Amino acid sequence: GKYFEIQFSPGGEPDGGKISNFLLEKSRVVMRNPGERSFHIFYQLIEGASAEQKHSLGITSMDYYYYLSLSGSYKVDDIDDRREFQETLHAMNVIGIFAEEQTLVLQIVAGVLHLGNISFKEVGNYAAVESEEFLAFPAYLLGINQDRLKEKLTSRQMDSKWGGKSESIHVTLNVEQACYTRDALSKALHARVFDFLVDSINKAMEKDHEEYNIGVLDIYGFEIFQKNGFEQFCINFVNEKLQQIFIELTLKAEQEEYVQEGIRWTPIEYFNNKIVCDLIENKVNPPGIMSILDDVCATMHAVGEGADQTLLQKLQMQIGNHEHFNSWNQGFIIHHYAGKVSYDMDGFCERNRDVLFMDLIELMQSSELPFIKSLFPENLQADKKGRPTTAGSKIKKQANDLVSTLMKCTPHYIRCIKPNETKKPRDWEESRVKHQVEYLGLKENIRVRRAGYAYRRIFQKFLQRYAILTKATWPSWRGDEKQGVLHLLQSVNMDSDQFQLGKSKVFIKAPES
Repeated sequence: GKYFEIQFSPGGEPDGGKISNFLLEKSRVVMRNPGERSFHIFYQLIEGASAEQKHSLGITSMDYYYYLSLSGSYKVDDIDDRREFQETLHAMNVIGIFAEEQTLVLQIVAGVLHLGNISFKEVGNYAAVESEEFLAFPAYLLGINQDRLKEKLTSRQMDSKWGGKSESIHVTLNVEQACYTRDALSKALHARVFDFLVDSINKAMEKDHEEYNIGVLDIYGFEIFQKNGFEQFCINFVNEKLQQIFIELTLKAEQEEYVQEGIRWTPIEYFNNKIVCDLIENKVNPPGIMSILDDVCATMHAVGEGADQTLLQKLQMQIGNHEHFNSWNQGFIIHHYAGKVSYDMDGFCERNRDVLFMDLIELMQSSELPFIKSLFPENLQADKKGRPTTAGSKIKKQANDLVSTLMKCTPHYIRCIKPNETKKPRDWEESRVKHQVEYLGLKENIRVRRAGYAYRRIFQKFLQRYAILTKATWPSWRGDEKQGVLHLLQSVNMDSDQFQLGKSKVFIKAPES
């Protein structure tokens, strides 16, 4: 998802901007659904690199890279990766990323691909790197020591405190944990480069002070797949929050205005999804899913220690009776405003923990390339105190910040309907479209709009605007404002069922009246 601002000068010229990104789907680097590609840049690099780049970055064919071969999809009909690679380079020039930095950005992209080719085998219950020659290239590209890379992928330092003393313990990982650590490093590298690019664009567009701006939020709607994991849970939570603003602003606010103004009105029933937002993000009484998840992550450590099962038990205990929550053998179901989504528990705790282990940060800070070092600015001594922030708590904070930003604006909505799964024009699946219209809350919206009044104005403003229509009101109306408005409406023979006069405003049904 992204939120960007287009900034304008007092004369209305667009002269600046700012992008904030959240919810980058990092998991796509290391896994995806069949038939999908990873991020375009990987394919652009392989197709578009010069012979010299291929040599220095170790670029071969697409199926050589484990990360890309996972879904077996390399080409897209209407995408020319080679041409787009040139466009990407050109774009970097335009925003002022110079040749040297461009080289380093591509070096990291290639580094991520090579990291994916490091595989592990089990040696006496522990993970060992299967073939060590696969370590050399990523270590070279990232400017780090090959043995250190091997060590950090197959073990980690744990700090334990006991009776006022603290000591470091060296823990060896199993194959599952080693793969997870390798993937965590790859995802972090990709995400940090992505942040660097967003940051570079922002610096190129920065204005020292804001005058006027239009904000645009572009977010993919609800995700419901065959298998929904932690990422879908986060995306759907953000959508649930946005739906809540939508309800607040369109359905609730609209109806409250009619009540305040004493307009005759039949209230339209709608589902207020605050109850679902609370189910996910409440802090206490009862705690929400995210709080329970953070607690489990803080008390349980390793993958494969049954953290996910413990989470499921705690959820059942603490919110099992909630009307929008059910559990099933592999996870839990939330009754979102968009319908029921079943989430698979597998990997929930690990993905939420999403802490890049201190070891990996230390490893990257040991790089001899200043650019790579600068992508990992953490102060590790300071970070060792207190609970590490989790992915869930970051999303929660981002979603709430976004909501407070949006509530300051006058929002307009564009709702997109996805007519098919084939990604082809003129292919229309009736039931899919119907489902979306239902869960976007569009039906209630239309009902409220139909029952409501499209035009509303304070009496005095209305009088000012239309005074010229009758002699009695022009140049000024002497009597009670409300009577003046009525006089104007009657003078143009407007049907009495087409308008209502409130306490301070006139409400007119059809805007064309």
